Amino acid sequence: GLATRAAALALGALALVIHANYAALDQNLLLAALFGWYVVRGADRLSLDSLLAPGLADSAIPLAAPALRALAAFTRAADPAYRALLRFWLAGALLAAAIGTVSGLSALPLDSAATIAGAPQLALAALLAVGLGSRIAALPLALFAAAAAMATSADMAYWVALFALFALYGPGRISLD
Repeated sequence: GLATRAAALALGALALVIHANYAALDQNLLLAALFGWYVVRGADRLSLDSLLAPGLADSAIPLAAPALRALAAFTRAADPAYRALLRFWLAGALLAAAIGTVSGLSALPLDSAATIAGAPQLALAALLAVGLGSRIAALPLALFAAAAAMATSADMAYWVALFALFALYGPGRISLD
């Protein structure tokens, strides 16, 4: 948890470059989405960033306090929009995978979404997308993704992690909740 935002930004960019230029795998997109969460929100309370922030704010290091205030303002401004976009993106991937006729959308993790795209999952994804009962909808989606990982050889850990983030943190301010 040290310099989490900077590390997540670099790793997220690397995942997108790999996806665009080398291997267009769903895992690259889902990993970039997870790294985006850390870029926007930063490390949580159990991190070195959180432990060092109060001392940095009071230190004589030039621009430390304004930089911490700017990062906090960035989180307040970007977090609701990022959560909304991430909810729509996940639900869109599940819907497109369920339709099955959509092709050429390399910005959606369609292959892995197809392993969990059933009628109940689409209903839950619709609730997640609009932000209605999001925490309740995200938990069974995480369980469906975990079950799909056990039933198939698909790597669904990133789906589980993304749904778990919504189950834990909620949909954000841009939602019906």
